[in-house]
Amino acid sequence: MLSVRSPQSHGKAAGEWMGVGCPGEQPTDQRLDDGGALVFDTASLESEFSVLGAPVLHLRVAADAPVAQLAVRLCDVAPDDRVTRVSYQVLNLTHRDSHEHPTVLEPGRYYDVAVTLNACGHRFLAGHRMRLAIASAYWPIIWPAPYAATLSIHAGESALELPVRQGREQSIAFAPPVHGPRTPITIVDPGVVRRFTLQDHVSGEATYITEGVGGVFGEGILRLDAVDVEIAHGMKRELAIRDDDPLSARYVLTQSYEMGREGWRTLVNTRAQMHSDRANFYLSGTLTARLNGELVAERSWDVAIARDLM
Repeated sequence: MLSVRSPQSHGKAAGEWMGVGCPGEQPTDQRLDDGGALVFDTASLESEFSVLGAPVLHLRVAADAPVAQLAVRLCDVAPDDRVTRVSYQVLNLTHRDSHEHPTVLEPGRYYDVAVTLNACGHRFLAGHRMRLAIASAYWPIIWPAPYAATLSIHAGESALELPVRQGREQSIAFAPPVHGPRTPITIVDPGVVRRFTLQDHVSGEATYITEGVGGVFGEGILRLDAVDVEIAHGMKRELAIRDDDPLSARYVLTQSYEMGREGWRTLVNTRAQMHSDRANFYLSGTLTARLNGELVAERSWDVAIARDLM
């Protein structure tokens, strides 16, 4: 029997859940997260092989809390020890049998769980190793469970099923993409895009920050030349959590969107926040809209949503 209780900030190298083309949103070297997970490696592969499809992890697992999470990563370890994530999946273990009708875990009881990882296509080269990493948190991809649970795993009664690609390898070539004429655009300011994490070694708090100044996709402040309209979009996401306390999680999102030309200019500012306790999620937000500097609309929200075993 093996066990793992991941630090709540485990997931720093995960990248974004939904990639939309922003710089830095892809997963990075997984060694940043491997220290907070239970890791299983193969020996160096003697020959290459490819996987194509959805891997499935069959796991015999128990938790010491009524609500717990499972995060699984399939990785490729290069000879120089760099680690690339091939696929992953997360599971709220109260949803082990049904997403529609979740049920609490009986602490200490073992369950047989099948976790289907995201479909993938990847070639593992000779000399590389395969790595399976199992963790009990995956922040900020998922909001933490209300308990800092320890997972216990019967490795001898667990197995990873891989969709190995059969047949002769062949390359398929595609023609370059086609598109219509581009809209004439001038970059007024290149802007700045940053994505980083901070670790407070006194409080144990880790903060994951995404910030785009001028343009959140790295495009900067633009002018649509045909209509002489400038567009600027700014965003900052701050997701903070202490490694020993899942209820410390908080998310603050601020955005601004400005558009205009000589004679008129609009500016919309928003701020949204989220935190939770064991019973509820708490969301609050504000929005203001201005025309030529004058406030023309504003609104605020303050909502509590039951966790329902989330």
